[in-house]
Amino acid sequence: MVDTVERQEFSELAEQTGWARRSSERNDYFAKGVVRVHVVWHDDTAINAGTLYHDDIMTSYTRELPTVQSWLRR
Repeated sequence: MVDTVERQEFSELAEQTGWARRSSERNDYFAKGVVRVHVVWHDDTAINAGTLYHDDIMTSYTRELPTVQSWLRR
């Protein structure tokens, strides 16, 4: 589980590594070139799921925050 501070730190990591971010309620969308990451948060306190897309094709899905963070570090 993560708290809302973790969600903010997650968004800051994305910004520092050059990802464009869009947020809508419990969803965060990140884009960098042809790569996109979609993160769904459960009640702003825990990650529900993360999906990685390349050229609009889903390539990975996870429910683990460290995995999604590794996608944003690329």
